[in-house]
Amino acid sequence: MFAEKENRTVGKSGRSKSEVWLKRANRIEAAIAKEPWLPIGLRSLLAIEIPEVCKDLKSGRRARAWRNVHRLALMSFRYGPRLLDSEAVAQLRILDLEMSEPSTHGSHLTVGKSIGAA
Repeated sequence: MFAEKENRTVGKSGRSKSEVWLKRANRIEAAIAKEPWLPIGLRSLLAIEIPEVCKDLKSGRRARAWRNVHRLALMSFRYGPRLLDSEAVAQLRILDLEMSEPSTHGSHLTVGKSIGAA
């Protein structure tokens, strides 16, 4: 069982998913600094929340980090298609998609067990 969990959390490169996500979050932080043309509300929100996501990933609170990333990604859609050229928003949406995979939080295992038990 423990080995199965390890296989889910380690990517092809040998790094854990949390490390990969942390690297992407750092890319978002760097991109925010390079894109002063982003709407100030979105820039300030990302500047406040992305460091919190990094802290959550470092401390192992992946579910909390995912909720915050998902919330930020949904908020970015509010600004419409004018943000398609933004590296920060693109990285945020990619991070949201990566963290939203069912294999990252194990929900598929819960469903399988409940079906098998019935």
